[in-house]
Amino acid sequence: MLVQVAPEVEGLLHISELTDEPVEPPAQLVREGELIAVKVAEVDLQRHRVRLCAADGAGN
Repeated sequence: MLVQVAPEVEGLLHISELTDEPVEPPAQLVREGELIAVKVAEVDLQRHRVRLCAADGAGN
């Protein structure tokens, strides 16, 4: 799922970061507009990508 981390900046947060259980659709875990805590796991400047992980370690 894409998470807005700043105005005009989105990062990718894999569903497995939020839960170990299979969930479909992701809206069962997080609703659009809901605030969640994430950490930046990786920044790829060449590909303009940001990978995020759960700040509390949930799912892992």
